[in-house]
Amino acid sequence: IRNGKVNFNYNGIATNQYGSWYCTSGKVQQKTTNVVYTSGSWFYIKKGEVVKGVETVQKNSNGWWYIGKDGKVNF
Repeated sequence: IRNGKVNFNYNGIATNQYGSWYCTSGKVQQKTTNVVYTSGSWFYIKKGEVVKGVETVQKNSNGWWYIGKDGKVNF
């Protein structure tokens, strides 16, 4: 959101009081469940939301990845 308007050019992670969300073209990607690169990091996204608070292992087309409690791939 910029000056009260949705920024339809925004691609990345947007955070509010309800969580952190994967957005492309200013819209939450609710159909995305994957390990994706955005906002300068790799994140595990489930139904558009960054999964936080649990350690897990997930895969994408590049292989299997360890996901830390912050929702980021831990290299």
